[in-house]
Amino acid sequence: MEHNESEHEQFDDTDIDGDDTYMEETTEEGEVLTGQHKLKQLREKLKACEQESRENLDGWQRAKADMVNMRQGHIDDLKRAQARGCEKIVEAVAPVLDSFDMAMSTEAWQQVDSTWRAGVEGIHTQLMNALSANGLTIIDPTGDHFNPHEHESISMEATDDPSSDNIVTQTLQKGLKVGERVVRPAKVVVAHHNG
Repeated sequence: MEHNESEHEQFDDTDIDGDDTYMEETTEEGEVLTGQHKLKQLREKLKACEQESRENLDGWQRAKADMVNMRQGHIDDLKRAQARGCEKIVEAVAPVLDSFDMAMSTEAWQQVDSTWRAGVEGIHTQLMNALSANGLTIIDPTGDHFNPHEHESISMEATDDPSSDNIVTQTLQKGLKVGERVVRPAKVVVAHHNG
């Protein structure tokens, strides 16, 4: 059986209007690209796009980490500023606290009218609660081991008891601490065993 080309549709690379629908791709030098060349070009383009995508992702992740670090640094700075502000207030109020301690520890305090005394003690309690809420801790180490980080030894007191060596026997002035920072060490008398 003979094949007549006219009986079969011929491949026509033109559309109905007669324009070319098939265009050969060429390199910059004018060489016609084969399927293998096109595939190689596409792979190279894909590889370049993947590289660019990785670089963009890395840049975004670095920017995000920088933002998190900056935000945390800002929070830390704010906390330090708040703590320093509280320390300043405690330093300014320290003489008032000492005056309350001195006044309330005398025998004359017990002689004062009980209603008036209760009112002053109430004010003292409110002041101490407000300062405590902002991180103040009073250091009153009588009976504790001497701690050079929180206590300042004003004098030594001899003792015959070896177990009392280096124990605070008397607090002359209470210490003040805000958070972990000692604003003022407690002034103390410390027992010393000569043995």
